[in-house]
Formats: sequence, structure tokens, C-alpha cells
Amino acid sequence: MWPVEPLRDPPGDPSSGRRAVHRRRERTSPSSRKRVRTACNSCSLRRVKCSGEQPCAQCHRATRRCEYPLDLDKVSVSRSELEALKARCEELERRASPAAQAPSMMMPSSSSDVTNLETSKTGAAFGSNGNTDDIAPSEGRLLHDPDGTARYLGPSSGAHFLNRVKEFMATLQPLVGTQQGYPPQSGQTFLTSVGRYQTFDSRTLQLPPVDPSQLPSQTEMTLMVTEFRFFTQDGNGDFPSGGIFYWGNLSFTNQFPYDAAALRTSGQLALLHMVLAVAARLGSAAHWKDEDCSEHFFSRAQLILGNPLDITSHAPRDISVMLLMAFYLIEANRRDSAYVMVNVALHLAIMDGAHCSCGQGEDFKRTFWTLYVLDCWLSSVLGRPPSISDSSIQLPLPEETPGFPSPVGLQAHIGLAKISRYIVCNVYRIAPSDQSLATNLQHVEHALSLLQQWLNSLPLSLKIDGQLLTKDRACLVLHLMYNQDIILTTRPIFFAAVKKILADRFLSQKSNKDKTETYQAESYMSFVGRCHDAASENIRLGVLIRDLSPRQRLTHQEAHAIFNAALVILLQRLAFPKSEPTETNDVAFAIEVFQQEARLGNNFGIDCLTVLQDLSFIVYALPQAHLTLVDEPVVSATTFANSSETNGPVEPDMSPANIDLLDGQSTVELNGALFRELQTWLENDYLEIYNNFRL
Repeated sequence: MWPVEPLRDPPGDPSSGRRAVHRRRERTSPSSRKRVRTACNSCSLRRVKCSGEQPCAQCHRATRRCEYPLDLDKVSVSRSELEALKARCEELERRASPAAQAPSMMMPSSSSDVTNLETSKTGAAFGSNGNTDDIAPSEGRLLHDPDGTARYLGPSSGAHFLNRVKEFMATLQPLVGTQQGYPPQSGQTFLTSVGRYQTFDSRTLQLPPVDPSQLPSQTEMTLMVTEFRFFTQDGNGDFPSGGIFYWGNLSFTNQFPYDAAALRTSGQLALLHMVLAVAARLGSAAHWKDEDCSEHFFSRAQLILGNPLDITSHAPRDISVMLLMAFYLIEANRRDSAYVMVNVALHLAIMDGAHCSCGQGEDFKRTFWTLYVLDCWLSSVLGRPPSISDSSIQLPLPEETPGFPSPVGLQAHIGLAKISRYIVCNVYRIAPSDQSLATNLQHVEHALSLLQQWLNSLPLSLKIDGQLLTKDRACLVLHLMYNQDIILTTRPIFFAAVKKILADRFLSQKSNKDKTETYQAESYMSFVGRCHDAASENIRLGVLIRDLSPRQRLTHQEAHAIFNAALVILLQRLAFPKSEPTETNDVAFAIEVFQQEARLGNNFGIDCLTVLQDLSFIVYALPQAHLTLVDEPVVSATTFANSSETNGPVEPDMSPANIDLLDGQSTVELNGALFRELQTWLENDYLEIYNNFRL
């Protein structure tokens, strides 16, 4: 409290014995105020002191745009008025929705458009007016990392979808009863992390001072190079697929002894250091005394490479080094940095003519296609446009060449990456290349058709027949990515179906839509089944891949696919509580995978473990109840309008529901806001998460 001088009573005043009171503090003028009235947006977000200038000292030093929040007048209303206004807005929006779908807007403008629209047989099953357009909230979101930095994550990104799941589960939080054996705060970490995602991109990569010529012993390097090739390439020549990546010509790694000076002269020393860095990151050197040995190898490679933007010192052999740097950054949970690194490497390769095979050999061709594959994966996982369009690439696929691994695995991976790019660009409309009037449902069907054609066209060396085991780790990873693309394509429909099923379970009163339009529509439930089947298959593949791996480790891309599969299985369990016991084992396997990563200090593993554990608690704690409202209130747009015109806004009677709970759990109240949200889920479009603009 500010020190003030007590008031003095005049002499002889009988009240002079009373305790001195504090004088009211006078208002300080803005010019003499020591503290700023309002901090800028950047300082407020980072919780640092703001100087109040334009720009402020913090933003000026960091060369950031300095913006202050708008000084708006605050208006206070009572809670009853606020609820009435919300209800009024909802009803007006419902009344306006048919007008927005006028027949003139639905009719195609030409006969060719009619042909495009009729290619989907399931499209007519959706909506009373046959409209298959989407009702989506936005294209993407700005999510904050642990350091408060906001980055754009598009609708295809896992972080964007997980944020929607957090919002969905936060809505259901009032229905979660107290389960015996669970701590009271279980699940709160998951629910309170809305708007955030896990990455270390805002933190500086600590690169220690190193000697570029320093190399491990011959035995250690042999072990690390061998494990690197098994994890990420051709299994040291043992994989029939030849591997699904190509990181450059590593034949020099078989030439002993290593001469650091000679390798640096030939431009291979930086590549060797990056191979060792990735191997150490995957745990090959976990027994070493130097816990940060991977960062030491990365630092040596970067010191040799120099600034990749300095084209005066650029050489084509540097592309392989930058490619492995991007892979390393992915493993370090720095996907934004990897996205930038791949972008730079691709454009340097284009500068060398790699995209059109201008005098480049098989080695450079395979390196460029691996860059393309990694760019497609990052585009998908971040929900951002790819770095280069397919139409710009005039490079033939890898070919059978003496001295190189078999190209079939990389060829198949390139084909799958192209389909993944189609899903990101056209199904999610992040960078649409298809300018037809096809609907999102038609794009979903076409993407699934492309995936099926890809699977059917695989050579025998890449096929997996049922339970037939294969020792080709790269082949298993390829099928893992195939199932992940199925999940990516159908996940929005699957999520919408889960919300509809839950809303139908907790509401005794159905939507006022036609009874034939229920969540059980066969055309959409087939997509739900494919999504769940792909998730279950990926868990099975994850078990096989882990058992084949040294120290039972998975790469970041593989762990990402396992995490997405576990999310789908948990949501399936939420919609269908009486699931197969194998699904419980599937989730337990995923949790075990990330427990191992968490024990090794992997922050991505720690975050995924927390999400799966918290979400598992919420799924199993949600009471399997059927809610019955006392008065069964259903307020139509017409009834609401007539009542509001005569008597003002009318709110439905949202009395506490009579709940028939299983397992002897306590009673849960269904308030008006939750009732309206559940009713919205029941009425929403199956394609709500896809973007709502025509191509």
C-alpha cells in the first residue's frame, strides 16, 4: 500500500483520540505515472515489463511489431440478459441458415458442373436439400508454444485437431463424475492446455564450441552408422525395399580408417557428423558419458556447412547435409525449424537444377525426392502449404542403378507423399490445386480411392499379407504412413460422428431434423469404420516396428502416427463404451511407448504421455448416462420468434436433468448451455471441420 500522511485533527477536537484515517489518493496524471497503464500485446503475452512507448523498448530491441490493445468501453450486463442474448443470436442464426442455402446458390452453373456434382453417390444422403458443402469454423489457428510464441497450425495438423478435441472434452467436463481410485485433478492438464501445443522452436538450439575434426573411435562410429542405416535407410542392404528414404551416398562410411582432413576436403565430413548426430539422437550413444553428444555432432556439421543462405559458398553436396539437419530437427521436436530448413534446401536444389534433372546423377535425384517426401510430411503435420508445387517438378523417379539400394521403397514413398499432398491441399483446402466444383465429400472419396490404388499397385516386396511378419522395417513404416493418410482423410468425419453419438446418448430429445438423417447414415459410418480400422492397424504395425528397432525406439514420425492412432481409439471408446478388450491394450501400448520416451527426457514423449493419460481418464470417467429433461423443451425458430415478438426473449426451461447413471456415480446437472451445445453437435454437418469454401 502506498504510504500516506494521516489527517491531523484541530487542537481541542474531542475526536482527536480516534485512529488516523488515510487520505484518498489523488489521481496521477498520465505524464507523471511511473507504471504504464496498458502493456503492449507482446509484453503482456510474455509477462515482461513494458515501457509504454511506440514501439516499446522490448519490441524495439527484438524488432517486433509493437501493438497495444484497443481501448474499448466495457459494458456490463446481468447473466440473465447475457443468456437471453445468446439464445436470441442462436435462434436468429438458425433462421438465417436456410436463406444462406437458397436453391439459386446450390445449382451448378453449367452441365459440366452437374457432372462433377453427381460423381459422388453418397452426396445425396447428406442434408435435406442435397447440399454437401461444409460448415467449418476456420482454416486454421494460431496456437502458442510453451514460451508463448504464436504460430499458425492449419486444419490438417495434429496440433489443430488435438486442440479441437480439448475443446470438445472441456465441454463434456461437467458430465465427468468422480471415479474411485483417480485423483481429483486427473485430466485437468489436458483440458487447461487449450490453445497451446508442444514444440521447442522458440528456444535457441544450444550448440557448444567444438572441433570439427574430432571423431569418435572406429568401433563407436561403425556401430552408430550401422544403426542409422537400419533405422532410416536400407537396413545396411538387408531390406528388400531398399529403404523409403535416401540421405546421400554413405559408401564412404565403409572405408576405414577415417581421415577427418580428407573427408573435409571431399565435402563428406559434415555429412558424417550429421549421420552421427541423428544416430546419437535415436539413442545409439545413450551409454556415453557425454549426454549431449548429438548436439556436439550437429554443431560440428553446422560449423563446416556455414550459413546455408550464403550462396557464394554453396555446393550441391550440401543438400544432403541440410536434409539430415531437417530430419534431426524433427527428432528434436523442432518441426517449424525443420520446415524452414527443408524449404531452404529445396530451393537451393532447384537453383542447382535438381527439379528438372539438369546434369545431375542418381544420387542427387534420390536426395531431391527425399526432400520432397519430408516436405510433404511437414506440410501435413503443420497444416501449411508445401514448399514446391508438383507441376514444377520435372524429375523422373529413382531408377535401378548399380551401387545404389533398390529404388522400389523410395518410389512407393514418393507416390504416397503425392497423395498426402493432395489430401492436405484439396481435402483440407490449404493450397488447393483442383479448381473444379467438387465438394469436400468428393475429395475425401477421391483421396481414399487414390490410397487404395496405391496399395493395390505395390510390388510383392512391399506388400504385407495379414499377419505375415517381415523383417523389412522400412516396409512396415511405409504401411504405417499409408494408414496415417487414411486417418488424416477421414478424421474430421470420424470426430463429427463421435460428437453426434454422444449428443444423442445424452439427449433424450432428438433434433428436429428428419428422422432419416441420423448419425448412423451408412455413407458416413463407412468412413468412421475406415478411420478406426486404420488406427487399429497402425497400433499393430507400431508393435512390429518397435520390436525390430534397437532398444525398441521409434522415430518422431513413427511415434506421431502411433499417437494419432491412440487418439482415434480413445474417441472410439468414448462413443462406444463396450469396445473390444484389444482396444484397451492398444491404448496401453501407446502409453508404454511414450513412457519410455519420457524416461529418456524426450519432451515430445512427455507431452504425448500426459495427453494420453489425461484423455484416458476423461474417457473412462465419463458416465455412460442417458439424460432426460424434465419438460422436454424444444424451442423451434418459429416458436422463439413469435414468443420474443410478444413477450420479449424466451429461454427454454433448462431444469436439472433426471440422469440414469451407470456404475453408481453421482448425479450430474445438465445446464442450458450444455444442452444447446449437445443439440448443436447432433444437428451439425459431418464435414464441419473441413473448410467451407468451394474450390
